[in-house]
Amino acid sequence: MGTIEVLRAGRTRGRVFYGWYVLAASFAILFFNAGVRFLIGVLMKPMLAEFGWSRSWVSAAILLNTVMWALTMVVVGKLYDRYGPKWVIARRCSLPPVTCSWRARGRCGN
Repeated sequence: MGTIEVLRAGRTRGRVFYGWYVLAASFAILFFNAGVRFLIGVLMKPMLAEFGWSRSWVSAAILLNTVMWALTMVVVGKLYDRYGPKWVIARRCSLPPVTCSWRARGRCGN
């Protein structure tokens, strides 16, 4: 049996390969992530008015955010290699509800 026959035998009519759904979801997530990262240019003037900061302070806050994100990606990459993406993502998704409930109970900041 040749390569073409094997590929044709594995196909099922009417069903879309599952990998295409994964590709579409990954594309959408990365597309919107990039959009949010570049949205800062649009939001600069409202943030200056809201916080009363200078442009350099807002830029420094953005720089700090970007540097911290880059540094944590090194750690996350090592965790992916060691434990696999399923466990790292599951642990990461549990953090926002915990921190929001912690914040709502007044244990952090104002």
